[in-house]
Amino acid sequence: MSDMPVALQQDISFEAIQEILENIPLFKKTNETFQRQLSLKLHCYVFGPGDIIVYAGDMGREMFCIRRGYCDVMSPDLQTNLMSIGPLQYFGEMGLITGEYRMATVIAKTNAEIYMLTKNAFDEVLENFPLLKTQFEKAAANRSVLETIRKKIKILKPGEDATVKTPESQEAQVVDTLSSMAVFCKELEGGQDNLDYIKPFQKSNFISQFFSRLLMKTTFLPSGKLLRYLTLVLILIGLVQSISITIHASFYPSSTFLWVFNYLLDLCMLTGMYVGFHTAFYTDEGILVTHPLSTARHYLRGNFIIDVLACFPIEIFALFAYSSLKDEVVHLLTCVRVNRIINIYRLPLAFAYLESKIQKETGFIREVKFSFYTVIFLHWLTCGLFIMACPPAIVVSPSSSDAHSDMHALSGHCHANSWIVKAGFNVTGSDENLGNMYILSFYWACATSVSVGYGEVSANTNPEKIVTLMFMIMGVVFFGYIIASVAASLANADAQRANFQEKLTAINTFMIDQNLDSNLRTRVLSHYEYVWLRTKGVDPDSLFDGLPLSLWGDVTFSLYEDLISKVPLFENTEAGFMKMLSRCIKPMLFLQGEYVVKKYDVGSEMFFIHRGAVDVVSEDGQMVFATMRAGKMFGEVALLFSCPRTASVRAQTNTDVFVLNKTDLDNVLGHYPAVKKQVMTIAEERQAKAKKRSAAKLSISSKTSTQPSTATSAATKTSATSAPTTEPPTIRSKDDNEEIELLSLIPEGAVSPVADTMAQNVNTSADTKPVEEDTPTKKPSCFGRMLAGLHKASRHTFRSNSLGFRLYADLICFLSIISTWTITFQAAYQDHHTAIIVVSYVVDVFFWIDIYLKFHLCFYDNFGDLVVDFDQIYKNYLKNPGGFALDFVAAFPLDILALAAPSGFQLRALSYLRLVHLLRLVRSSQFFAKWEKELNINMLVARLTKFGIVLIILIHCFSCVWYMLACLNAECSLDSWAGNADYLEKNPTSMTRYCDSVYWCVATMTSTGYGDFRAYTYIEMAFASAVMVIGKLMFGFTLGNIASTLANAATQRVKYEGRLEAIRNHMEDQSVPKVLKERVINYLDYLWLRNKAVDIKVVLADCPGPMLAEIFLGLTRYMFQKIQLFTKVDDDSFYRLLSLKVSQSLTNANDYIYHKGDVGQQVFFIQRGKVELLDDWGNVLSVQSAGTVLCEVSVAINMPRPYNARAVTTVDLLVLDKCDLDECLAYYPGIQEIVSENINKQYGHLMPQAKASSALNVPK
Repeated sequence: MSDMPVALQQDISFEAIQEILENIPLFKKTNETFQRQLSLKLHCYVFGPGDIIVYAGDMGREMFCIRRGYCDVMSPDLQTNLMSIGPLQYFGEMGLITGEYRMATVIAKTNAEIYMLTKNAFDEVLENFPLLKTQFEKAAANRSVLETIRKKIKILKPGEDATVKTPESQEAQVVDTLSSMAVFCKELEGGQDNLDYIKPFQKSNFISQFFSRLLMKTTFLPSGKLLRYLTLVLILIGLVQSISITIHASFYPSSTFLWVFNYLLDLCMLTGMYVGFHTAFYTDEGILVTHPLSTARHYLRGNFIIDVLACFPIEIFALFAYSSLKDEVVHLLTCVRVNRIINIYRLPLAFAYLESKIQKETGFIREVKFSFYTVIFLHWLTCGLFIMACPPAIVVSPSSSDAHSDMHALSGHCHANSWIVKAGFNVTGSDENLGNMYILSFYWACATSVSVGYGEVSANTNPEKIVTLMFMIMGVVFFGYIIASVAASLANADAQRANFQEKLTAINTFMIDQNLDSNLRTRVLSHYEYVWLRTKGVDPDSLFDGLPLSLWGDVTFSLYEDLISKVPLFENTEAGFMKMLSRCIKPMLFLQGEYVVKKYDVGSEMFFIHRGAVDVVSEDGQMVFATMRAGKMFGEVALLFSCPRTASVRAQTNTDVFVLNKTDLDNVLGHYPAVKKQVMTIAEERQAKAKKRSAAKLSISSKTSTQPSTATSAATKTSATSAPTTEPPTIRSKDDNEEIELLSLIPEGAVSPVADTMAQNVNTSADTKPVEEDTPTKKPSCFGRMLAGLHKASRHTFRSNSLGFRLYADLICFLSIISTWTITFQAAYQDHHTAIIVVSYVVDVFFWIDIYLKFHLCFYDNFGDLVVDFDQIYKNYLKNPGGFALDFVAAFPLDILALAAPSGFQLRALSYLRLVHLLRLVRSSQFFAKWEKELNINMLVARLTKFGIVLIILIHCFSCVWYMLACLNAECSLDSWAGNADYLEKNPTSMTRYCDSVYWCVATMTSTGYGDFRAYTYIEMAFASAVMVIGKLMFGFTLGNIASTLANAATQRVKYEGRLEAIRNHMEDQSVPKVLKERVINYLDYLWLRNKAVDIKVVLADCPGPMLAEIFLGLTRYMFQKIQLFTKVDDDSFYRLLSLKVSQSLTNANDYIYHKGDVGQQVFFIQRGKVELLDDWGNVLSVQSAGTVLCEVSVAINMPRPYNARAVTTVDLLVLDKCDLDECLAYYPGIQEIVSENINKQYGHLMPQAKASSALNVPK
């Protein structure tokens, strides 16, 4: 409702919440205006039965109002129900007013809708009502008033009856939802009548009492397994009936088996109706109603009517009309039973229920749904077409003397001029012939619905033409619905990827436009690709958005409790504080080699290592001081004091960390003053101890540096004889967290003594190690060296992300496709040309080489880490179901067995045995699946390539099968399509036969259907029917996928065009001058062309801090060098912090950047374009180009602009505000002194003028 007028929003919200607010004493006497504003601040949450809303002892600044449902107020141990509360009742008002601890735990008893009012929202409304604000503040400060409120809050003792009676309290039963049934008894254990069960019957009328005797004393719970199984059985019965009833009515009306089978299904459906009378249900308030009389009434108002229509025995009326049971009458009876297919209504309801469950894989569910729908639709069309040609004979008018002469007997009667007879097929009543008739009808139904229309089967009579016309339209609509649904599903499924891809494109475009370092660009793109791999574009900060605070707190507390409890600052704090703090922790990802924090950067976060490892390194990154792994944390001092870091931390591997920010911590500590005092005391003590340790190490270092150098030289000599190390030395303390705290607190100069101490420790240990004399060793033999070399080579691994292996993967995919073509072509056409055989075996050699390489090929695990260890690679490939086992079977030379075949059949056996190698297609599928998972690719090209290859393979395989149906083992049947094409006489070449088969396949799949090649035998018809449907769906799926890809790629543009149109219409409505309107539109057009109208700071908001600072420092470094105030300032940490404060601005040609006399505190840097400086009369004073600083004095002295500045061309500006500069200087006192000296030196003479100007602007 955010786009509605505020008054209308208030009307809607107040209408829904008015009754609740008027029932709360706190707001009862407030005016309507206050209540209307307050109604906009309430948020509605839904709780299920058993969900905990608030916990006793937690600190809460929220108040809750129940709109619908019921809640239980429980004792702290959750064992005793103190009271129950329902609609229009509330709780938590003490927390809202005073921030008191919760006095009880509240649990949802039923499904409940509850409004929540937070303290911040309440204070925001009170700002508009000063009198009410004063009253609430006085009430919160008056302890006697609070004690009075506490006494008025009634908390019942255990055993005291205060249960709120529900509207259906006599009929609603709260039962164990894990059971399957609720059982009622007329008498209780003491022999008394069970009034909860008896009273509803006594209140009902005579008819209800009469029929209620048929009801059981048991009802079935909707959550019970028994009812789920019964529902599943009824769905399957409805599905079976939709098939069996139509087959019975059209093809087998005299089948005794189908008569018995269908009536048994009817009996099952009647049983289902009886169960429906005893199915419990939930009311709108979430109350479970289980009384048999209530469940029966609910069923009568629900599905009872449609179930009666689906089970009503209409055939009874037909029996009354005809006394004998001749074949014609029996056929008629099967036709009037067609109402049973109404039971299929349960199938769409079941799929709708499954698709509503967001935790289910809805893609697979939709595929199953559309498959069922397609089969049922085509089956109904098949039966309808056949029964149209062969209706019940009794339907024919008896007045026609030659009625029977125009019909042929077929277990019913078929018209002599029907489509079946005119098609020239032999019509008999045998079961085999009826099966063939079904295939023929199905063939025509498919050809009609998918618009192939070969023409060999067509409508003859006018009724047939009308019916087939309807079937054509129905087919187009039905398959159009399926294709559109698939396209919509694909578009929705790919929307997240498309949005993330647009974000990545915007970042890449920005970095290229700003000429940032190529190495930095690669690192940034790699980071976001890794983020996509791990999160699929979902912002981790928004994972739990929309959850109630209690549930959110339970989830985060279970995730982060161990981490928080290990922090010394938070030891022995209460659970409520830890739970609130856990909601503030956010996950963050770092790639291997990226900095988590950098030395001298101002820090305000604490980091918890969840997975991976980080190194504490020197400023240049060459020396490692400590290594921390999962479960450790660092930065707790910066979390409290926001001090500059005195050590850098770099990710040793791909690392997952949890981050706690100072702002969030301060907010939580504001609710817990006692905890805040405790935390600050511990922090100050630890800081003092750390400084003492630092001073002690400095003194030790200074003493050791004055010792004679003999030990050092000896250590150097010893180390010179030792093996060289490839990694920098590492300091490890007993407590890594303590070491990090020390490194974060000691001054800059103390880092090197720590390294010196470490080096001395290393040298000392080297000195104490006895020197062993050199002993002669036996040189290995030549054979031994060869074995060692082979062993080393056998454990060598290859990186899969190298260019060579990417090209190799492309080659393997191509070879698998070539292999598929040659194998199927040989098996179908029995063409054993030497070139084809050679190509096949060359491909086999490549796949054996591929198997060997797979044992040595690195892979990425689920966390995006590149696994390079040979043993892990070996085990992964060996155990992966799609790995070695599949590749081995696909490459196994099973065709060797062909040598055992007779000499004349060896090549034929060879071609069939090689079909097992078609498993190689799985490699192609894996290739495209991996390709589509990559982020920074052209998705349209990838999918066009994939579907193009899939269609080629599918057409080729269908063509081979089509030919084999006519010419098995290259011997063509006379009555097949090949025989009718004169293959027996012409004996065309294999390539001609292949082209004919492909021609038919493409014509059929694309719904062209020329008819020059068509099906003649029934097996050909069955296969052609499958090809028609698969082709229709496949091409539809391909086009839908392409359409969804294009639509998602243009999402951002469509949104921007919509925004542009809205702005244009608004300016039209407001009669904005044409010149100004054109300037606005031109600016927005330029904004889109430059950066797709993306705010780069918003896009990069989730980028790690050090990387983000590096990006903006690369953008602004030249600007800082040009600003004279920063002369003699050479501190990258300061510039990194300041660069994050600089903003970008785009200005169109002829637009003013600022006017003379404007008062501003920003300095401008021309990054691109030209700016002219003008006087009051428009005369050009000068023209400034890229690299010029404008109004530098504004960040030093508050004085008006001395001239007008107008863009000559389109101008890109970097803007720095004085407030941001002052904020950064506050962290660096030394730099602040340098900047102050530069200001006095350069602009000191302007100070009096600035003071005079300020005095003139002061209002009198």
